[in-house]
Amino acid sequence: MRTTEFVAFVGLAGLLFLYKQGVSSGTVTAVAVIAALAAIPWYFGTRNRSTEPSRSERFFATLWVWFRRVVGVCAGVIFLWAGWGIAHSRANLFAGITIASLGLFCFYIGIVGQGRNRADWRDDLALHQSNKQRYKWWL
Repeated sequence: MRTTEFVAFVGLAGLLFLYKQGVSSGTVTAVAVIAALAAIPWYFGTRNRSTEPSRSERFFATLWVWFRRVVGVCAGVIFLWAGWGIAHSRANLFAGITIASLGLFCFYIGIVGQGRNRADWRDDLALHQSNKQRYKWWL
């Protein structure tokens, strides 16, 4: 059994155990979603980038990139709207500009993603381009 299958099996067994212990199905669902989101960086960190990706890896990478884009763009719209509203009302111009800047950052992370070095923005585009080639993304 491969590591990914083992971790998925243990995770599902743990969720079943929680459900059988009387934990509500809503809580089990929330734990499953949070665990899946936390496992994404681990999963892609275990992949060998020198070989061709498997169908499951390509599927999960595409699923992740579209999830990230939807969340990033939605958060960006919310922050830009809030920042524009605060700045436009002249209540606090600095706060409005700061919140709008956070919205632009959310757009950037949602569309491009973040590279391995979190303190350097230069590797973000390079990683995005290599992922586009690896997973055959068009956008």
